[in-house]
Amino acid sequence: MTPQPWIAALTVLGFILTAGGLIAAYLSAKRQPGLEEKRIEKSQELSKAYMAEIAELTRQQSDGAVGYMINVRYHALYAENQLIRPTIESIEYLAAEDSKRLIEMILVSTRGNLIWAGVGLMLSSAASLWSVFI
Repeated sequence: MTPQPWIAALTVLGFILTAGGLIAAYLSAKRQPGLEEKRIEKSQELSKAYMAEIAELTRQQSDGAVGYMINVRYHALYAENQLIRPTIESIEYLAAEDSKRLIEMILVSTRGNLIWAGVGLMLSSAASLWSVFI
């Protein structure tokens, strides 16, 4: 049996894996900002609720212990939702941390797809080299 059908099959399989991996990686990366938008909405929701509780606390002229408990509760809510609570201390690095986290999410979500694309490139390259030596 001649090797031409095997070479053609490897070339086609390599193309399918490469194209599929790259398309899947693109779609996965494209989905991440939408997920990030949900996190932003949750952060804004928590911030508004916190501000409303603090305003009510101020209006009632409650003591500092109640305010401290509200702070602790909202700190836990932010952590539970994997958010960084904006404070005077965190404002300096908040944007950098969120950018870093988004880039890491995109890299993690595309890693497997890019591996498939790499396998496809290797198969296509092997088929090309094999065809040279026939």
